[in-house]
Amino acid sequence: MQRITQLTAFFQQLALARTLGNAVWQVRRRLSIAFLALATLPQVALADLPSIEQPSNGGGGGSLYDNIQGYLADAAVLLGLILTTAGFLVVAGSALGKFREATKRGEWGEFITVVVVGVVLVVILIWLANKAADILA
Repeated sequence: MQRITQLTAFFQQLALARTLGNAVWQVRRRLSIAFLALATLPQVALADLPSIEQPSNGGGGGSLYDNIQGYLADAAVLLGLILTTAGFLVVAGSALGKFREATKRGEWGEFITVVVVGVVLVVILIWLANKAADILA
């Protein structure tokens, strides 16, 4: 009988310890959630934000319409530069292909023709991009 009482007391203590462990775990979980919530709240920034870059064409304190028009002109100039770069890459790829053919077959006339025409095309593209930038400005 005494053994049963001791076992009963032991299991009661074990249940109490388990209950206390669960309570401590719940408190730790809630504290970590609260800390995470506080850590993710937005903080007040004490630094000044930089001013918005004005478009190089137009804008500069004018109306919103003037700023949008200036940004669109800058975007058009950027698009012209991208197209010029793409044209240069196409010419360079074509010249490399002709160079490979010329080294295998020994026909250097086509290679020189492709290079000269490619250089002329790239110069024309750059000239047109500069003229377009002047017109948009």
